[in-house]
Amino acid sequence: MCGIVGQITFVDQNGVAQDEAIISRLNAFAARRGPDDEGFWSDGHCFSTAFRRLSVLDTSLAGHQPMLTQDGRYVIVYNGEVYNFPELRHELQQDGVRFRSTGDTEVVLYALACWGTKALSRFNGMFALGFYDTAEQRLLLARDHAGIKPLYYMLVPQGLIFASQYDQILVHPWSHDLRVSEAAL
Repeated sequence: MCGIVGQITFVDQNGVAQDEAIISRLNAFAARRGPDDEGFWSDGHCFSTAFRRLSVLDTSLAGHQPMLTQDGRYVIVYNGEVYNFPELRHELQQDGVRFRSTGDTEVVLYALACWGTKALSRFNGMFALGFYDTAEQRLLLARDHAGIKPLYYMLVPQGLIFASQYDQILVHPWSHDLRVSEAAL
C-alpha cells in the first residue's frame, strides 16, 4: 500500500526543525500504510518529505525512500506500480543511467529526471508521487490518470502539504484554522 507525505514552505515561519518534526509525525500517523520501512528527507530549507513502505517489488534496502538521484538533485516519494518499468529502465540504461535497485521507483525517478513531465504519459500503471528538484526548488505532484492511488493536497498561504491520506492533512497545524465554506456547501 505505501504512503507519502510532504510539505513545501513558502514563507519562513517556525524554522526547519519544526517542519521536519511535523512531517515525521504525519508519517507516523500513516504507519498502517507501510510496516516494512520508513524514510525522511529534507533539503534543510523549505521542503521535507517522508515515506512509509510496504515492500513488494524491490524488497532490499536499495528500494528505500525517499529516493534521490546519484547526484542528489532530484528526490522522489512514490506509491504505486508502473507496469512497463522494465522497458523504461532499458531505454534509460541505453541513455547511460546506472541503476542501484531492481524496482520501479528508481525508474520513475530517473524517467522524470531525464524526460521531465513527458515521462508521466509513458507510465502504464497506478501511482501517486512527489518529485522535487533541489536546484530549482520545484515540486511536481502527480498521480495516475484514473486516480487509483490517493494523493491529497492543501494549498495555504504558508505553503503546500501533500499526503496519501486526507486525515494527515487535517492534523497538520496549517489546517487548524480552516473552516467549512458555507458558500461552497
